[in-house]
Amino acid sequence: MKASYTTHFGLRLSGFLLLTVCLLQSQASARHGFFHGCGVLEEVDGCLLFKTDAGNSRYFVLDTYGEFQAGDTVFVNGRKDFRCDVECTAADGCLHNRTISCQPRRHMQRQIVVRPVPGGDVGPMIRNFHGMVVDSIAAERTFLSEFPDTVSIESVLSTLQDDPGVSFAQPNYEVGLPEVFQVSQSFPDEERPVHMLGESPGPYYGDGGGYTINADSANLFSTGEGVVVVVIDNGIAISHPLFENALAGSGYDLLDNDTIPEEEPGVLYGHGTFVAGIIKRIAPDCNILPIRVFDTEGFAGSFLIADAIYLAISDSVKADVINMSFGTYEDNAVIRMAIDAARDSGVTLVAAPGNDASAQVSFPSGYPGVISVAALDSLELLADFSNYGPHIDVCAPGVLVYSALVGEYEWGYWSGTSFSAPMAAGVCALIRADQPHMPPFAVEETIRTTARTRLLSITIRPPDFHYGYGLVDAFRAMLSLHCGDTDNSGEVDLSDGLYLIDYVYHNGPPPQPIERTGDVNHSGSVDYRDVQILMDYLYYGGQGCRCR
Repeated sequence: MKASYTTHFGLRLSGFLLLTVCLLQSQASARHGFFHGCGVLEEVDGCLLFKTDAGNSRYFVLDTYGEFQAGDTVFVNGRKDFRCDVECTAADGCLHNRTISCQPRRHMQRQIVVRPVPGGDVGPMIRNFHGMVVDSIAAERTFLSEFPDTVSIESVLSTLQDDPGVSFAQPNYEVGLPEVFQVSQSFPDEERPVHMLGESPGPYYGDGGGYTINADSANLFSTGEGVVVVVIDNGIAISHPLFENALAGSGYDLLDNDTIPEEEPGVLYGHGTFVAGIIKRIAPDCNILPIRVFDTEGFAGSFLIADAIYLAISDSVKADVINMSFGTYEDNAVIRMAIDAARDSGVTLVAAPGNDASAQVSFPSGYPGVISVAALDSLELLADFSNYGPHIDVCAPGVLVYSALVGEYEWGYWSGTSFSAPMAAGVCALIRADQPHMPPFAVEETIRTTARTRLLSITIRPPDFHYGYGLVDAFRAMLSLHCGDTDNSGEVDLSDGLYLIDYVYHNGPPPQPIERTGDVNHSGSVDYRDVQILMDYLYYGGQGCRCR
């Protein structure tokens, strides 16, 4: 869900080298004081100042305020300068801003989501306020109602919330793709390489993110075959060659109410395609099912999000994994209940925490049972834009990831937590393909306990406030499921013990498919101690394997 701080360049660059230089310069400036996020304009000691919302609040002078005034909540992208000369003593510094924009709509105007208690009927009450039901999730008895401009939505909401016959009533909160609010864009690969399965484009199959999380080694155990990964997003480029014979049916478009979830030109054109491409890179044989709910501006109502989640767990779809590269800071009942239903049905859920460099919890990534994935840069440090906090489970690469795009160029680079989340979703698909009946909490536990805590620049102690339990490691996750299965039969039994004895004492063939399956005590070598542990586990109820 997080976006990068890269800017829209005034010059059209040709060649990957120049593009990379500009991106690195942009990211360097981000590390040296770039800011993007929301805040409030306040009048302090006669000065109009911008007060940041995230973390430790500070007051800044902006270069320009446009038509905004005190009391307005705004989004600002700019360079922080704590040494600037300012007359207002209350200011901590200046923000040399590139953009200032109004607060996004918090909810779809004139709409309320309401659910009656069992046996209850909210129809008469809605009609009393001259409203009408415009949509419903019938199986959940949840209704989307709309009211005319002459009616006070606040009054309707208050009345419904106080009624004992109503389980919950809430505004139809607006949910956004996180990159909408950031200086974020994809950078197309101008060479437009032809797709050759497993070979081309080179930057796709050799993407540093896949290498960082050990996806290729994990694919020796699992490729995600047979697993359905639902991507709730703004659609997908159905005709992209990467997705040939890779979709689980045609998908769904809940905006147009049809089965053609094709992306439409607009803000973040290519977002859903890019996300789906990352999942296919990590779990190449999984089946993607796209559900389009986000409009061309990158927004969707929370009711439609919930509807998509219920559709994903229905008998017509039967999702194994759901990727949710979107979020809102509004905790709301309709999405929370859908998440609970999905988790209870055995679906593994993965979400992006957001791109505001903030510890504020976004949803659905903050809900229990949802794997929240922060973004790392190429140095395996938290990306400048990535949200963080106690709700983060793990982290994954999210800067300059290479994947599929739509439009004139079909491949490119993009940054954001929207793209770290599908890396983890791909690993979940590998796990579910190997262990089809593993419950969501066990998948999450596997992802957490096998995450790498020794990163390139730092070593973390989980749970870490910024990095969660560490960097997703697909190979270690799969290895943990096969530890002790030295003959690669799918079970740990006597034949594995005999296989290991033959290898250790009689120079037999190494454990297959990877020698580390025999290193059950994680010592770095396969020896007599591994034989003792494995036999103790098989015959005496010992602790078993620890291949991590």
